[in-house]
Amino acid sequence: MASPISSPQNLIALDYMNPPISWLGWFSVSIPVSFLSVCLIWGILLWTYRAGTSTVAINPVRVNKEPFTRAQWWVSGVTVGTIVLWCVETKLAWLFGDMGIIAILPIVAFYGSGVLRKVRRRRLSSSSSPVSSSRPSL
Repeated sequence: MASPISSPQNLIALDYMNPPISWLGWFSVSIPVSFLSVCLIWGILLWTYRAGTSTVAINPVRVNKEPFTRAQWWVSGVTVGTIVLWCVETKLAWLFGDMGIIAILPIVAFYGSGVLRKVRRRRLSSSSSPVSSSRPSL
């Protein structure tokens, strides 16, 4: 919410503002609003979960000592590459046209490389469950 590039709604709002607003102008409004929102949400969470009335157990997290896999390096590289492209988008507008095109690149890279896959459900045979026979197959 605080940054113009933090959500598509902010980018669309910037395009339609007349006169256009600077980054400093944007932050002069968005940072106080964000701060107040975080404080309000924090207060609601404290009130909802009755802070101070019970103890919360925090389980230790196991440290991962395994080396990065090829998939993890791929995801990290694509992520950093996408951020760099967003930062230099104005200089590459002739190539990409819009920031939305840059946002599609990691999706294509992840699905194209097989890092992300479409999950398929196995069909239940009608003999395994009486409920499955009455449901349409997916």
